[in-house]
Amino acid sequence: MQAGIPRNDEETPTHASPDPAWEVARRIVAEAERYVAAGSQVPPMSTLSALTRALITPFVKMFLRVAQLITREQQSFNVETIRALHALTEATRTHLRAVEDRLAATEDRLAVAKHAQDQAFAGLAQELDRHRQGLDEAAESATQRAASLEHALWVWRQESVARFDDEARRAAEERERLRTQLLTHERQIGVLDDAMGSHARGPAGDAGTAEGLPARLDAFYLAFEDRFRGPREEIRSRVSVHLPVVRAAGAGTPDRPILDLGCGRGEWLEVLAAEGLTARGVDANVATVAETRSRGLEVVEADALTYLRSLPEQSCGAVTGFHVIEHLPFATVIGLVDEIVRVLQPGGVTILETPNPTNLVVGASSFYIDPTHGRPLHPETMRFLVAARGLERVEIRPLHPVEEARLPDDGDPIAACLNEHLYGPQDYAVLAYRR
Repeated sequence: MQAGIPRNDEETPTHASPDPAWEVARRIVAEAERYVAAGSQVPPMSTLSALTRALITPFVKMFLRVAQLITREQQSFNVETIRALHALTEATRTHLRAVEDRLAATEDRLAVAKHAQDQAFAGLAQELDRHRQGLDEAAESATQRAASLEHALWVWRQESVARFDDEARRAAEERERLRTQLLTHERQIGVLDDAMGSHARGPAGDAGTAEGLPARLDAFYLAFEDRFRGPREEIRSRVSVHLPVVRAAGAGTPDRPILDLGCGRGEWLEVLAAEGLTARGVDANVATVAETRSRGLEVVEADALTYLRSLPEQSCGAVTGFHVIEHLPFATVIGLVDEIVRVLQPGGVTILETPNPTNLVVGASSFYIDPTHGRPLHPETMRFLVAARGLERVEIRPLHPVEEARLPDDGDPIAACLNEHLYGPQDYAVLAYRR
């Protein structure tokens, strides 16, 4: 090898690299150094015999001298190339050492940061554990307080229900006591009337009061209705089926009010008021009028037919009467229908509900529980009557069939007939409209 070419095996590195790739690079450069002097030295020719080497060596040396004239510059280039490769590899090693140092410093900083982060996370986890423990304790405390409040509420509810039941019982007892006292007064007034030869107020058969009962028995008839008509909630549920009819007729507005004849305890008026519809009732029973007014409902104390005659023509959007017409003489029913036709506005509707005599149990028995009933009105009679007096679009709507104790309906015509006449609709409503 020529002078001035550094050798890798002469170097004493101060910082050996453990990277296998770097060792491969060193071996490649060392292998290249073996061929730098190619063309300037006699090859070893170790494969030739000694005699052959002795004979051929002078000729090889002569050939080398001649070849050096051509390859001298190539050898210089090889030397410079090797020197450049050594410088490059050394610079690369230096750079790699610096990179390794920086990586080591970065790893140290990362280790420090990770340690600090781990400590921070550990502190945060401890803080979260404390908060979780505090929340668990608060939740347990809240649960205990809620349980205590729930128990207190349950106790209060039980006590309130007991108090309410006791108050309701006392109110019912007081009501019965007052009603008994009122009935006693009625009997005393009746005795005085009989003794003085006085007469009951108004003629018998006034609409809105029980036919044939004098006014001094109003409280008696109110108690009678409470006993036999049914609970208020049930009656409200029954009459609510007519709401779509009055709404479709546009009734219930201030300019198309609803008038309920013989409003009694006011269940229909309550339903209308709950729906925001404008309505008022009329009844001749002083006791029922007072009770209905106490519920905040508008009621006029008057005979129904007399009150209708006092109204202007076409002043109502609907006129209704629930279980009224069966109390009246038939001539009075005709007069009632005539007045309804007069006061209804165009498109107005009337709804008259009454017991259904086609149900044989009703027609022959339950109809006569009320002693103020006159005679049952057949649905076809009412259909003819309202149509003959000027109303149109007449409809008979069956209501309230008996749901229990019906015979099995297996196609037997006898069973079907018995079901219709024994368990069929107990009431019906006649619906008709003003042209």
